Amino acid sequence: MLLVKPPSKDVLRAVISGVLESQLYREEVFSWYRAVFKKIEWQLPLTCEDGYWYFYSLAYINTWIGDEYFLRPRDMEEYLRDIGGEAGSFLGGNVYHLRVFQSEPHILRWPLAEVEFVDNIFEKLPTTRGSFERPLSMVEHLHLLFESDKYLLVRQFEGGVNDPLFLLGTNRDSGKAEALLKRLDFLNYIFP
Repeated sequence: MLLVKPPSKDVLRAVISGVLESQLYREEVFSWYRAVFKKIEWQLPLTCEDGYWYFYSLAYINTWIGDEYFLRPRDMEEYLRDIGGEAGSFLGGNVYHLRVFQSEPHILRWPLAEVEFVDNIFEKLPTTRGSFERPLSMVEHLHLLFESDKYLLVRQFEGGVNDPLFLLGTNRDSGKAEALLKRLDFLNYIFP
C-alpha cells in the first residue's frame, strides 16, 4: 500500500520499480500520484536529479497513446538509470546521450531549430517521455552533448505524425546545430 505523502528519492524509485516488476498496478500508482499531488501540489521535496519531474510525469502513467501507454517501460527504466546516476551513452559521431543529472538542466537553452518529425529516425534515439515543466505537457525528449555544447531535442507530444519537434541548445551557432541534426539523420529543419 502506498502512503499518501511526498515520496523520498528511494520511495519514488521503489514505486517506479514496482510498476516495472508488476508489483504495483499503473492504476494504483496513478491514484497515489493524484492524492499526493492534491496534498502538496508543486512542493515536492526532491531535486530534478532526485526525480522531481519523474514524480510529476506519473500524471500520465495510465494514459494511452495509440496502442501503448504514454509512459513506456523504457521511459521508467530511464528514470531509474537517471535517478541512480548512471551516465548516458555514446551515440556516435561525437554525439553523446546525457541523462538529466549530467545535463545541467538549469542552464538556459536557446531555441535553435524546428525539426521535421520523422518517426523511424526519432524511434532509434534513446528518448524519454514524461512531463518536465508546468503545466505538465506531454513531451518526449533527449539531452545531448555535441562538441562540448549541450542540446535538448524535444517533441511536444500530441500523438500524431506531425508533432512539433524542436532543438534547443546552449550554443546559438546554427552551423553547429545543423551538423548535429545531420549526424542524427534529420534532414529537414528550419532555423528561426
